[in-house]
Amino acid sequence: MLNLMVRVSRYLITALVVLYTILDFYYFTKKTESGKNSVVSVQSFLMYTLQFLFTVILFAFYEDITIVILYVASLLVFIIYQSVYPAIYKRADRHLLNNVMFLVMIGLTIQARLKLNKATKQLILLIVAAVITLLVPKILDNARKYLYRWTWFYGLGGLAALLAICLFGQEEYGANLSFTVKGLFSIQPSEIVKISLVLFVAGMFHRSLEFKQIFVTTAVAALHVLVLVASKDLGTALIYFIAYVLMLFVATEQFRYVLAGFGSGTLAAVGAYFMFRHIRVRVATWLDPWSDITNTGWQIAQSLFGIGTGGWIGMGLTGGTPGVIPVAEKDFIFAAVCEEMGIITGICILLILLGILVQFLWISTWMKHMFYKITAFGLACEFGFQILINVAGVIKLVPLTGVTLPFISYGGSSLLSSFFIFGIFEGLFMNKLREDEALERERKEQAARKSSRASAISKAQMKLNEW
Repeated sequence: MLNLMVRVSRYLITALVVLYTILDFYYFTKKTESGKNSVVSVQSFLMYTLQFLFTVILFAFYEDITIVILYVASLLVFIIYQSVYPAIYKRADRHLLNNVMFLVMIGLTIQARLKLNKATKQLILLIVAAVITLLVPKILDNARKYLYRWTWFYGLGGLAALLAICLFGQEEYGANLSFTVKGLFSIQPSEIVKISLVLFVAGMFHRSLEFKQIFVTTAVAALHVLVLVASKDLGTALIYFIAYVLMLFVATEQFRYVLAGFGSGTLAAVGAYFMFRHIRVRVATWLDPWSDITNTGWQIAQSLFGIGTGGWIGMGLTGGTPGVIPVAEKDFIFAAVCEEMGIITGICILLILLGILVQFLWISTWMKHMFYKITAFGLACEFGFQILINVAGVIKLVPLTGVTLPFISYGGSSLLSSFFIFGIFEGLFMNKLREDEALERERKEQAARKSSRASAISKAQMKLNEW
């Protein structure tokens, strides 16, 4: 009976995810608020339907009441958050909020499929991240005139956090990544520092674009990258580096900086290859994982096997063996999704992530203030390249780098930083909308005053003519 349920449900899961994704882009064709809200409401219904379907399958598979408790708790969190957020922020982008919660729901489902205790922890982490970042737009609104004044606090504070993790951090999978607090949870500072680095760069470029300022900014950003390389956190270092080069280009509009940046980055990558043995091992594994499939090539080989086995519509939730892939709940969660939910669902998730990225980039182009324009663009770059590096590593397009998939992978620091970025963009969007509404009201008032003066002059002219 369970096998029949799993086999039949995979078609329904694929259909619901595809329909949600179609609506995600159909939303942009709507011109009125009522039309947009209708699309968002249908998307929410599809998400809750999927969540219920996932719960039924997981409960039938595990026969554990924890699944039901997890479902009820997560459902309450989603409903409350999707209700409270627009209630607090009337101008909030509900479409963006919907997509974030959909990705979180997919992530929680895969966590529950792989390790039930991890799903429970992830839900707790979600609640903490959601509550903390619920305040981000409010803080951004109240402190928008002061944020760019704390430039060196962002730069030096972030650098100090990275140095601390490099010197005293806990080694995980060959890299110094996190601190563990009393064995309860771990903190990965690099996830939060990627936000502070963007704020530092935006603040420096807001002050000046003279060569001396650019040189100092580049030196501090390079120190961030070098400390990460020393910690062997190469994936995050790559994200920092690419984001900085692109931010520099957008701020200066000088293509030579891009050439210089990527040229020096290439030389540094070659140097790191010869300096660090683990980098050579990763490159060798990327080039030929089959030569050592039982050891260094096991992870990527199992990832490819899982994606290939799942095919277009997947083996069905609980129908595959994603747990065979090491660290499937973190770096390789995309492979787990594709194995059990199918490549079509995997593509839809990437399209939803792409839609979020496009909204982030659109908001960055909408900003007029240099600090917020560069901040939005830098965060969008980090978000986009994190997705690219994670998925490309899973499908063997690039060597493995150990970065997570935003909103889906397990990990409190990753989830918190993703929600922070979401909160910042919501705050920027609402502030700009408020400013535009104020300008529109002022324009209408000026037009009304001009019309009133013109009418008064016309009446005076008529009286003069009669006289």
